[in-house]
Amino acid sequence: MSRGLTSRQAEALDVISEHIDKHGRPPTLREIGDAMGIGSTNGVSDHLRALERKGFLRTDKGLSRGIYLVQPHRWKWSAMDERARIIDYIKLMEMVGEENLTNIAEDIRNGEHL
Repeated sequence: MSRGLTSRQAEALDVISEHIDKHGRPPTLREIGDAMGIGSTNGVSDHLRALERKGFLRTDKGLSRGIYLVQPHRWKWSAMDERARIIDYIKLMEMVGEENLTNIAEDIRNGEHL
């Protein structure tokens, strides 16, 4: 257990974090339930609400995978993170052009566009 979490809440965070690391997206309530041996999505929702109250994640009720880790209990750097950053950079470069992207980055370093 860490920082006031029950063992099941810590397990839920592990399941979510590991799923994101492996698949690059959050799990559904059913996937969390399957991994934790919980047959009811309502039971999973109870754990997620508690984790949200404690500030470890936030949820978007309108999305089936609307789970966002706010305060991960362990920090990992994965290859998925690096690929996502590269893809985002390439998309942004295509949208604004390489020269403009360089100018925007310089402006941000100088405290502009914040």
